[in-house]
Amino acid sequence: MTNPSLAIIKKEMHFDGGIEKVTNRLVLAFLNKGVDLSFYTSADASLPCTTFSHRPKGLLKVSRMKDFDQWAQKESRKHPIVFSMDRCSYQTHLRAGNGVHAAYLDLRSQTEGKLKKLSFALNPLHRLQLKLERKTFESPETKVIIVNSEMVKNQIVAYYNTPASKITVVHNGVEWKEFEADFNASLTRSHQDVFQFLFVGHNFKRKGLDILLSALSKLNTKKFHLSVVGHDKEMSSYKKLAHRLKLEKNVTFFGRVNAKPYYLAADALVIPSIYDPFANVTVEALALGLFVITSRMNGGHEVILPHTGAIVETPDEMIAALETAMQNPKEKSRAEAIRNSIQHLDYSHQLEKICDLCLG
Repeated sequence: MTNPSLAIIKKEMHFDGGIEKVTNRLVLAFLNKGVDLSFYTSADASLPCTTFSHRPKGLLKVSRMKDFDQWAQKESRKHPIVFSMDRCSYQTHLRAGNGVHAAYLDLRSQTEGKLKKLSFALNPLHRLQLKLERKTFESPETKVIIVNSEMVKNQIVAYYNTPASKITVVHNGVEWKEFEADFNASLTRSHQDVFQFLFVGHNFKRKGLDILLSALSKLNTKKFHLSVVGHDKEMSSYKKLAHRLKLEKNVTFFGRVNAKPYYLAADALVIPSIYDPFANVTVEALALGLFVITSRMNGGHEVILPHTGAIVETPDEMIAALETAMQNPKEKSRAEAIRNSIQHLDYSHQLEKICDLCLG
């Protein structure tokens, strides 16, 4: 019996991206299944499988996106199973980790000015992304769509002519078992008088950092510290915002660094996303015993339980959730209960589900 031939398409591979982390783990999971695996990308990816890299042509991003899509469509068709991690013109199986771009633009339109909203309709890049998205979700050649939240599944059905029966929800996996030693070590830290909040993510606007800073400025106490881990091209404007809100002594911007030491030092993670199909930081924080405050527009809210976090929709709810968190700093029994709530999301379980959907 010959091994099944499968292609994975992932255009870009950022070293610290959530989807890239899933991609790397999926490669290993498929190889462990004995799959004859080929990987199609635009990056210089170092992977333990046959890799084909194509440098897209064109000066504009939209031109490069079109060029890569045409190349990937042509080259990958030789495989009976084509598993895409991006919006593409052709695939048999899709993991829609980027969510629904049409829904994201609609959400942004609710808060942006008229000129910005007009740009959504006229910008060639948005138009191409929407075109590819429609092809991705509505093509009869796309047999299976894997999403990481019910939120994204509902959005696909709402925006596109895609039967719900084609879509399967597999929540993001996490290094639950791998984090065990670090979690146990974090429980031995000395108690701090200052409550430690943590924000992790790039693209601060989409992740809701301004919403968090505004809520923190309205708390009745200043016995807290917020560590901001991540990069944003508008970093200086967020530092100025913290200063205007008189939070300069309470907030530290650490930039693009390894987030794990900050998880281990924190009491709670706050991620009030404007739109996140499923923020990986949600389950990473839970796996390390942190109380998680997030918005309903983060698909990760679906794994939050009453004792493990808070789901907020309004500024007042955000303030109340921050106050509740501060009354319950990280402590052994509570942290263990939070961590154990997502044991079923260990990568070994979630990757097995995806492999079965592709190979079964």
